[in-house]
Amino acid sequence: MAEALQDWLQSKESPLQEAVDRTLAEGLFSRSDLQYQLSAFHETAKEQDLIRWVRKNAIRTPINPKTILAVHAGNLPLVSFQDILAIFLSGHQYVGKLSSSDPYLPLSLLEVLKKHLKNQEVHDPPKLCVPDQITSDQITSNLITSDHGTSDHRTSDQRPSAFFATTHWADLYQLAADAMIFSGSADTVDQIQGMLKEYSIVRKSAPILCRTTHFSIVYFDPGSSIHGTLAYSPYTDLAEAICRYNGNGCRSVGIVVSPVGLEQLSCELTDHLELCLMKCGYGGEARDRAGIERVQTQEQALRYRYAYHKVRNRTQVFCGPVLITEMENPTVQESELPSVAGEVIWVRGDMDTLMALVHTHRADIQSVYINEASTQSLPDGSESEPLNRAQKPPLDWKPDGIDPLHWIAEFAG
Repeated sequence: MAEALQDWLQSKESPLQEAVDRTLAEGLFSRSDLQYQLSAFHETAKEQDLIRWVRKNAIRTPINPKTILAVHAGNLPLVSFQDILAIFLSGHQYVGKLSSSDPYLPLSLLEVLKKHLKNQEVHDPPKLCVPDQITSDQITSNLITSDHGTSDHRTSDQRPSAFFATTHWADLYQLAADAMIFSGSADTVDQIQGMLKEYSIVRKSAPILCRTTHFSIVYFDPGSSIHGTLAYSPYTDLAEAICRYNGNGCRSVGIVVSPVGLEQLSCELTDHLELCLMKCGYGGEARDRAGIERVQTQEQALRYRYAYHKVRNRTQVFCGPVLITEMENPTVQESELPSVAGEVIWVRGDMDTLMALVHTHRADIQSVYINEASTQSLPDGSESEPLNRAQKPPLDWKPDGIDPLHWIAEFAG
């Protein structure tokens, strides 16, 4: 696996560069975000990281491999990277429902894994190549498929085998997967689970690992570095955790708890936000019409939120695709939580305030960060994460508190 990942990230023959080129050509993600994510994989998925993850979960080769369906999200570049590795490391059979917002990156990884993992039951895919006139939402299972052919010719007893990926739900009809890993909205979980079982995409008894958290929270104490330089200060990490991927993703900071009010820090914070947005390529990269419309829609939604808070005389920092608003009430009601990508709530308080918010809004919060260099124990017995790793989590991190490799090992034994 380590050799496969190195080949995928570094080899001149890797299909990764073609995948990156197509992703950029269709305006799916910015070059800066792609480079950042791939750099994160390079840092966190080395051989020692894989060994530590497998040993921690006591993974053994399964006697009867299960078919596991991974439903990929498309809000970040290759956001399902951890899920793909977990399925392959566990020795079970991968089937992927790819997002039309990010089909090329996972396909390039799967193509390299197929080449290296000879012990897996895989089927030869054609080279990752889509005619220029075909857009991402029209990709079919012809890219990576089983030897049974495409959905147009498949009968009910010819369900996809291992190493099958598609952007179309129809291709997964009667798949009867033994389990599924999924990320999405809590509001649609029941509806989606019902549809999956009604059309036999997963077995009726199949366990489903569903992640539904929305954002993360940080305790930010600028301390003695309040007058730090733009080159590096605690604000650098905070800005990265807020701005990267335009605030999309559950690891992006949505609530800041700080002993210092927003107004006191607004000038220095704005400087770092602007610097980070420039580094992220915001406003400076060519995008297709869909990419431009996504950013414009986000900014329009933030302008409405800005007006809403302004009439309530709340302190705000509005910087491009980021809106930070200080709440006068440290309890923060459900209706006041961030509802738009790039929206951040600032609360003046201490560690007790932080823990009260975590307890009240646990279902919405992914991770708890502190601007320290290492993991810290929290009063409730859980652990925080360093703020500077917000957008570069370790390979064995636990989305919604669950390690997917451990979950697979538990259900498939």
